Amino acid sequence: MASMTRATEARAGVCRPAAVCAATVLMALGVAAAGLSVTEAVAADLAPGVPADPVLVYQEDFSSGAPLVDGEGLAWTSLASYTGSGLEKAYTAEPAWLPGAGKCNGYILNSKSRSPGTDACGDTGGVDQGGTPRPAWYFLRYMAYVLGQAQGQTKASAALNNAVASETNGGSQAAGVQFSADFTGRPVTEAGHFYTASAYFAAMHCSADSTNNWYDPLQSFTLILDDGTPLVVGENLRPCPTQGVVSGGVPGFVPHNGPHPAFADNPTVGRVYISRVVAPEPQLLASGRTIVGLRIANATAYSSGNDGAFDLPTILDVTPRIDAQFGHDEIVLGETSTLTFTITNTSDLQAKTGWSFADALPAGVRLAPGAEVRSTCVSAQAETTDGHVAVRGALGAGMGSCTVTVDVVGVEVGAWPDPLAGLDRFGLVLGSTEPTIDVAGPALRLEKSTAAAGARVGETIPYEFRVTNSGTVPLTNVTVSDVVVGVHLEADPVTLAPGEEVTFIGSRVVPASEVGDGSVDNTAVATGDYASHDEQGRVSDKSSVSIPAYATIIARYVDREGGPVASTATIYDGVTGETYSASPIEVPEHVVVRVADGSLPEQGVATVDGVITYVYAPAIAPPEPPALPAAGGPGAEALNGAAVIALLLSAGALCGRRRRLPAARTPQRNVSRPD
Repeated sequence: MASMTRATEARAGVCRPAAVCAATVLMALGVAAAGLSVTEAVAADLAPGVPADPVLVYQEDFSSGAPLVDGEGLAWTSLASYTGSGLEKAYTAEPAWLPGAGKCNGYILNSKSRSPGTDACGDTGGVDQGGTPRPAWYFLRYMAYVLGQAQGQTKASAALNNAVASETNGGSQAAGVQFSADFTGRPVTEAGHFYTASAYFAAMHCSADSTNNWYDPLQSFTLILDDGTPLVVGENLRPCPTQGVVSGGVPGFVPHNGPHPAFADNPTVGRVYISRVVAPEPQLLASGRTIVGLRIANATAYSSGNDGAFDLPTILDVTPRIDAQFGHDEIVLGETSTLTFTITNTSDLQAKTGWSFADALPAGVRLAPGAEVRSTCVSAQAETTDGHVAVRGALGAGMGSCTVTVDVVGVEVGAWPDPLAGLDRFGLVLGSTEPTIDVAGPALRLEKSTAAAGARVGETIPYEFRVTNSGTVPLTNVTVSDVVVGVHLEADPVTLAPGEEVTFIGSRVVPASEVGDGSVDNTAVATGDYASHDEQGRVSDKSSVSIPAYATIIARYVDREGGPVASTATIYDGVTGETYSASPIEVPEHVVVRVADGSLPEQGVATVDGVITYVYAPAIAPPEPPALPAAGGPGAEALNGAAVIALLLSAGALCGRRRRLPAARTPQRNVSRPD
């Protein structure tokens, strides 16, 4: 195929109709083969579940190096003499499948290549449809040509298409390796990927076309690892149709064997069957290994029939890809959604067994309680922990994709991107999906306030209730209620968008029952409803206000008629709940007779404003008693009975008693006489 070049490190995709992707596809030239081409993979543009084409790892078109020029036309070369583009070594094959074995095997040629005239290539290799014997070289050239057409080339390009052809002439043929490529030193593969091989095959003189015991080629593909281990990815693959199934004959179009100035149709060439054979058993490359070689072998050990050619030997990366999608773009905190992993096959649709992955969920998402893994994959085995899910499984032959689904719940508000970021995978490549799930937090905030700095029993306290939608989803039926009886509220329900707020107002008269601990406390509750998918719920918030409760206790000092006898005094002025103590004061010429009815007790706990009233009465003051002279002193002789009585009366007044005294009598005077 002159239009292709070998790809090593560079990768390209193999683009072809889905109908051509079966393990072994048989077709007549001009039917489906003409639509085949090789292009870059476009998996990044494909949705989960849509198979991408395999990635091209290696391919040989046998058109590298100098053209096979020989005089007027093109010559041929032995497979063993050909060095592939970019390779360090020439290709090889077992001797029975190379030129020089007398079988006309192992020639790289095209439809214009001249016959070597030896190696049984000039001997009869079969008959055309008219029964005319034809030399083996005639059929080899024709198979190279139709292989070019099968790849979509024009007639002119197909005439120069190079292929490896073998006629198995000479009476016997051993089975063996027809093609061996060595990539040592140029690894082009990765552990943890699935690989297979393919090639275009042409076959003639198939068993289905004759009763003369013609035998069909049985092709196999083997990948060689760096430790020498062979990985067989396909064997006993038939380019010929199965016995009894005959494709339509291919019209001849091949130049005459001799020199010729122009191309000419030749309708007498026999049937040629063209197959693009894809090895049906891709292998998963183990860790630490790489592919260093490719072998194509023919297991048929007969020379009768068993005639064929091949082109474009290829190694393909057919690793399935993994994508992930959440069931919803957004959920609310605590809501359940799904996380679905889609394992998408490549377009060959071959079985892929042994892939696995383990995903660490993003921080804001956890497996739902009791979550079970549900899968459509073959032989899926799953293990789950709170933040991880691990799965091992397979894609069956013909499966385009399968899924692994698990229920998850949002546990933290935020946008949580691509769960594949934490993916540990083997046998899978990452798809292009970048799933993100937003975990919304329905929430509201209540801020209750009052302009009052303090309160006393019986006063009215004004309140404001500012409610804000502090979440990320709309809230309906937003309102406020107060846990304390007696609050008057103006709070008709409203709807708030995220970030929006509303202020309600209310008031309350302070009762005496709530000031005992020194403060007036009040708590309100705001509520709002939300809906998300099938989830409905309510959020709430509380806010409290506490202001000091004050009490003032005074003492009044009055007479029996209520008139003040002294200035009013403040006994206690402070927060409620503290103790106070009061006592009467001294009022000149008055005595306390009682504490007025209705007064606060003289000792107690201050809870409300109050008064202690002390009632006073006038006190009667005694006259100043006369001074008595000392006995025997000056004036002592003047003291008579009247003076004594006066003194006694004064003493009675001091005792608060009044007595009626008898009529005065003239006291006798004591006269002192001289000795």
